[in-house]
Amino acid sequence: MITWANSITASRIIFFALCIVELSYSRPYSAIAFFLLAWGLDAIDGPIARYMGQESAFGSQLDKTIDRIVLLGSVVFLTRYNYIPPFAIFLFTKDIGLAMALTAKKRGVIFPSAAWKGKLASVLQGCAILWLFFGFPFQQGIVAIVAVFGAFVAVDYLRRL
Repeated sequence: MITWANSITASRIIFFALCIVELSYSRPYSAIAFFLLAWGLDAIDGPIARYMGQESAFGSQLDKTIDRIVLLGSVVFLTRYNYIPPFAIFLFTKDIGLAMALTAKKRGVIFPSAAWKGKLASVLQGCAILWLFFGFPFQQGIVAIVAVFGAFVAVDYLRRL
């Protein structure tokens, strides 16, 4: 079903695609701007769906899927073009756990909210990607903290399914 919230969610793929294009043309700063749009719009699609009474199983699934594509894909391409180190993949312990949830979902059931822990994990992942991109110190420590927190969130989320 096409709703405002689902349209916002789907638009994130366009911004992510533009991020990849910019990386391929060696324009990392505009790529990061598109990443920020693709990542940042995640903060408003869910609240809009709830406010407008547009929550649906499809929208829930679409949001979770695009979240994974944007964050994981960004790390893959930023690593591929040598803008961030390969150990950044450890940022995604939460997403590896949530991938199991995507496959275990029963037809027509809306995913439970990841609540504040899931949102915090996503914010930490995005911030860590930016931290690595800009070359700030303590990169391995930042990745380790986000990885451990992400694992905790994934286990908690899977228990609630």
